[in-house]
Amino acid sequence: MATKKKTTKKRKKKKSSSEAAKDLWIKGIANAESESRSYSIKNNYEVGEVIDHKLFGRGVVKTLVGNEKIEVVFEDQVKTLVQNK
Repeated sequence: MATKKKTTKKRKKKKSSSEAAKDLWIKGIANAESESRSYSIKNNYEVGEVIDHKLFGRGVVKTLVGNEKIEVVFEDQVKTLVQNK
């Protein structure tokens, strides 16, 4: 009687949050249509806009969180920043 061999599928390794953030950052910078501008809590930003933050560096606005916050993808992390203050 022949026995069946058990086959296993190789699972893709999940990316860490920093690796995923870096991928988003690379795509965002590559697809940015405008030049970057310095981040200020007083300014208003839009999705896809490139900003320069003094501490975190260059980032891309990923989402708007209400009217007063934005989620920004930096090279190795995602941060929520305040806007319109």
